[in-house]
Amino acid sequence: MRLLEFAVLWNSVVLITSKTKNRQPITRDPHTKLVLWGTRHGNRNPERILVMNPARWGFEGSTELTSFGKRQALGLGRELRRFIGDLVDGNYLPKQAKYYSSSANRCQMTLQVVLAGFYNPTSWADWEKSQFDFWSPVPYTIDDPLLRMYSVKDCPVSDQ
Repeated sequence: MRLLEFAVLWNSVVLITSKTKNRQPITRDPHTKLVLWGTRHGNRNPERILVMNPARWGFEGSTELTSFGKRQALGLGRELRRFIGDLVDGNYLPKQAKYYSSSANRCQMTLQVVLAGFYNPTSWADWEKSQFDFWSPVPYTIDDPLLRMYSVKDCPVSDQ
């Protein structure tokens, strides 16, 4: 009996975003008690955008999450829900899950959209059906020392 199943899912994995005919779903062991998953941010703009480029893109700003990145994250959330199933309630419950992000805007936005795809609120959690029928806010913790070590100031070993 497996008490722990460790799943690291990357939003850039072809399985998540592809529409191939031979796609095989990943199934969870029925005895799973814990699922850990991690991802980077979705598709983002480059750090530098050519000023003289006639193409019209990058409106979000440099290194910010793009619309495509948001769609990637929403798809990842929906795939995670299919994989996890009823192991975690469809409504966010603080005793069931904890989420972390680094302080980068693109990472926080990616997590927010992943969670919008993962949690589809029903009954008591469906707080505003007229405008937000498919979404409910989910809290998360910003933890740069854990997730973005290079951004921690005054750490002599961070540049090694």
